[in-house]
Amino acid sequence: MKNDSKLKPIDPKAYLWGLIGAVIWLLIMLLVWMLLGETLVDRVAGVIFALGAGLFFFLWVRTRNAGYLALLLLQGLLAARNLSEFHDETLVLGFRIVVLATLLVLFILMLRGRFRWYYREILDRAAQPVRGTTDGYTPRPLLLEKTPADFVQLQEFGKFLARNLIAFPYLRGDRLILVISRSKPLDLLNMRRQYLEDTYISFDSRGNTEVNIARREYEMYREELTFDELCRSLGRLMLVFLGYFLENRPEQILDELKGTRRLKGKPKDSPSEKTGEAK
Repeated sequence: MKNDSKLKPIDPKAYLWGLIGAVIWLLIMLLVWMLLGETLVDRVAGVIFALGAGLFFFLWVRTRNAGYLALLLLQGLLAARNLSEFHDETLVLGFRIVVLATLLVLFILMLRGRFRWYYREILDRAAQPVRGTTDGYTPRPLLLEKTPADFVQLQEFGKFLARNLIAFPYLRGDRLILVISRSKPLDLLNMRRQYLEDTYISFDSRGNTEVNIARREYEMYREELTFDELCRSLGRLMLVFLGYFLENRPEQILDELKGTRRLKGKPKDSPSEKTGEAK
């Protein structure tokens, strides 16, 4: 994040869980190898890779993110290699070429930010226009201006946000809820059953827009920002992004979140320009 970020810095302990997971994985494989031999290690690794391939297939279906498709291919190849143990030289060469090509694709996708989560970027961008530091956290959503986008367009917008790991869409009757995810495994695996205590922006079939910021996200800010002003800013940010999407300029959303292009105002004919704030 930039130096002018209104968010508190990331706690270094947050990176510890990934390291712990990697160490546990290595210890399990070492234990299997010591107790049961190299052949069984290959079988166990193959089963784990196969489970990983299944997981990444589900994540790709959920988000349609190209990065998960590449990881699905890589995990599937590694599972096939460990479970079949083929030795034909042509097959081995072909396997190595495809794995190297898949790794190259993954590297390119990483450089293009396809694995990047925009959780903190959304929260920080929402806070930038907020000047008030009175009237702190309030556990209630805020009703904003209506959007003229129809419900089909809103659902397509939600799919775009999920594909780019910006927010996760949930349909609840005639409402589309876009959750700014703090519990990514829940949203990636489509396991969230309740969203009322999360940070979200919701639209109903009549165009009504509702915004809520959860206490956990609110406490990530350095100051106690005025809650209504912060909610209003987050909602309007998403309405501006919706305007870009409806204008067939979705790349501008990613440019602004990556910091390569600053948000200098509402796009022409954006939903938030067409309507007034809800009473």
